[in-house]
Amino acid sequence: MVSLSFPGPYPQIACFEFTLKRNYLEVVKDSRKQEGKMQNTMGAWIARRRYRRDLGRQIELGDYLVKDIGLSLEEALNEIKKPFWRA
Repeated sequence: MVSLSFPGPYPQIACFEFTLKRNYLEVVKDSRKQEGKMQNTMGAWIARRRYRRDLGRQIELGDYLVKDIGLSLEEALNEIKKPFWRA
């Protein structure tokens, strides 16, 4: 166990301030994790939207382009119908 001694006439107040600062840092750390998760999610959404848009363009240009990437026409059409948030 670590014992901390705080100088001054009111050690309880200093200890309380230390606890507040530590809790604040933990909250900031957690919020940064959440921010990173949100960025990853939004990046995935953007990538899916682009992929599905490009897949639709390939179908418009010709079925052979879809077959060239290893998908059947039916699989490609099902993929295009999905909203960006659905994997």
